[in-house]
Amino acid sequence: MVAEYAGCLDRDPRTLPDLKLAAKLAAGQLHGASTLYGVLRLVGEKAGKLARGKLRLTTSKLEGLGPEDMNEVAFFLASTVKSDAAMSEYGSNPQTKPGVPMSHPALPDFYMTILKNACIQTSASRALDNLHALYSRAFCLLFDETVFKIGSRGP
Repeated sequence: MVAEYAGCLDRDPRTLPDLKLAAKLAAGQLHGASTLYGVLRLVGEKAGKLARGKLRLTTSKLEGLGPEDMNEVAFFLASTVKSDAAMSEYGSNPQTKPGVPMSHPALPDFYMTILKNACIQTSASRALDNLHALYSRAFCLLFDETVFKIGSRGP
């Protein structure tokens, strides 16, 4: 492998920064920056597949990286590049998982804006009806503002 790297350097001295990066990667110096390490692994995996003539160039699993690591890398890429096509350029194929429905006609709207009185009234009415406390005083309405953001528009 050393002879191969030396040959690369002899053929093109501009490969020196790439070889230095490869040396850091091989020495495990990038493991602390797990997202960066994951992105580099994805790009390297895709380059290897291209070199082997593979048709499917994306992956959702890499040896040595767990599902949490892959999700972190996919989240980083998605928030950075903002498109599935660009994510596949990096070799990422995020696994799509079915979402949890956030609304049901019989339940309060848990993730709604507190700025809309109609949403509050509908949700409170549903909750009180489910608790069989619609016309009683045996309840207390609380607001959890831990995820509240001024100016949010809600669903």
